[in-house]
Amino acid sequence: MIKIERMVLGPISNNSYIIYDGDSRDAVVVDPAIGQNEIYEKANALGVTIREIWITHPHFDHIGGVAYLLEMCNPKPKVMLHENGVKLWEEKGGANLFNFPFPQLETPSTLFNENSVMKVGATDFVVIDSPGHTESDCCFYNAEYKALFSGDVLFSRSIGRTDLPGGDTQELINNIHSKLFVLPDETIVYPGHGALTTIGREKKENPFL
Repeated sequence: MIKIERMVLGPISNNSYIIYDGDSRDAVVVDPAIGQNEIYEKANALGVTIREIWITHPHFDHIGGVAYLLEMCNPKPKVMLHENGVKLWEEKGGANLFNFPFPQLETPSTLFNENSVMKVGATDFVVIDSPGHTESDCCFYNAEYKALFSGDVLFSRSIGRTDLPGGDTQELINNIHSKLFVLPDETIVYPGHGALTTIGREKKENPFL
């Protein structure tokens, strides 16, 4: 059985998540934000081992904790990045646009694409490509637990901004309708910012959609 811990971290109030398997105690971190020591300390308190780091998209606020976790965790976790996100990753996640000091991180060697299967213990998550906020946005979905990690694609009563490089409003809206709104209404949406929601609620109440 998997369990999910949410932490709100950093100057932009990012949601970072630890997903862990209750039996093996293996864990992944989704979008480790600035405030990375809290992620590391939470993992230790839970008694879990961070095996992988999953990135929904490599904006700097979603990858600010990667370097720290790679330094502190033993064994070193594997960083998982969409193949379309390499360019943005190597541009420091757009940090320069905001005059935000940010280190140059080594490009991950493990890249995934649409329909790739990621694992937490024995539980599978499927990658759903959903660009529009950036060129490399993706979501991680598990049907058994009805869980969708949506990054900056879909929020509670909102969607990701599209005014940054690589953004495309119509593409984002089309992907939400064609790839996310086909999921069961009871699917819990774990977004990159803000409160949790459900697919059913967003279909009824999201003013952008």
